[in-house]
Amino acid sequence: SPGIPPHHYPKNSAPIISELEFAYRLFHRPKSNYKPKLICTTGTNGKTTLTSLLSYALNIPSAGNIGTPLISFVDKDIGPEWIAVEASSYQLYSCSTFQPTVAIMLPITNDHLTWHKAFTHYVKSKANIFKAQTHDDYLIYPLDCNVIQTMISNVKSTRIPYSIHDPQINKIKTQLVGNHNKSNMLAAIKAIESCG
Repeated sequence: SPGIPPHHYPKNSAPIISELEFAYRLFHRPKSNYKPKLICTTGTNGKTTLTSLLSYALNIPSAGNIGTPLISFVDKDIGPEWIAVEASSYQLYSCSTFQPTVAIMLPITNDHLTWHKAFTHYVKSKANIFKAQTHDDYLIYPLDCNVIQTMISNVKSTRIPYSIHDPQINKIKTQLVGNHNKSNMLAAIKAIESCG
């Protein structure tokens, strides 16, 4: 459960993994008939809004931290090509093979330190969204976040930056208030383009 912080994990020689990691491994076991592509969002704020937006815009289901467990889609005979996934740092912490086709990072700020104990631990957990990605995958990230800039130096996936200073932001019309929402919508546009 993501509600249990690592310092409360039981002493155990077996690896402890999150439900996201478990679902991903089940999708990709040899006899699995259904291997959806995942478009996964993380960041300190705006994850749910962006995941909901992607789900609506692409007409695909949402899963993960947004409510429906990703594991609910395992062993379907047929399902949607894509699933929009919201991933919290708690869920990403114990991921190792989890590999979304499109990973979206929203800005990261100092948060959740009761669970993580240190900001570096929080950042390291967030990085698990792209650690297993390959050059065939995409990472959408904000140019305006220095924390993320330092995280992605060795990323293998195709990097697609977005910025609050991008002129395209001025063309975005939304009822959501604030430039941060326009920036998040720009991230969504880049992600949707990456999905083809």
